[in-house]
Amino acid sequence: MSTPEARVEESRRVVQEKEENENAARKEVEKASAEVQTQRELLEVVAKETIEAKLRQREIILTELNRRLAAFEGETAAHQSLIQQLQQRIAFLSSSSQRTSTTVSKAESREMALRDRIAAAKNRIDAAKNALAQ
Repeated sequence: MSTPEARVEESRRVVQEKEENENAARKEVEKASAEVQTQRELLEVVAKETIEAKLRQREIILTELNRRLAAFEGETAAHQSLIQQLQQRIAFLSSSSQRTSTTVSKAESREMALRDRIAAAKNRIDAAKNALAQ
């Protein structure tokens, strides 16, 4: 049979353990939040720089292709093959833009997964708080 002092000490130990668990879960949420923020910032910088560089490159290429296409319009049928090649290059650039969009979508999916981890950690904190409240 335990003494009242022993029961009080056991209650204190249980409360302290719950507080430690809550603090650990809170730190995990903070760490995950910081990781999400860092990943988001890195993703934004990389995506922006990559997209801007690709867009500048494509603008240069498209401008050049349009200039060439205009120069060859009205030429004889012998130039038709070159015109078709330019059109194929434009189609390739359009396809490449779609791949870039897919890459951005994948990055957004990773961001959502990190958000899910944060939500799960917050749920653990709420569960620890509820356990403390009981």
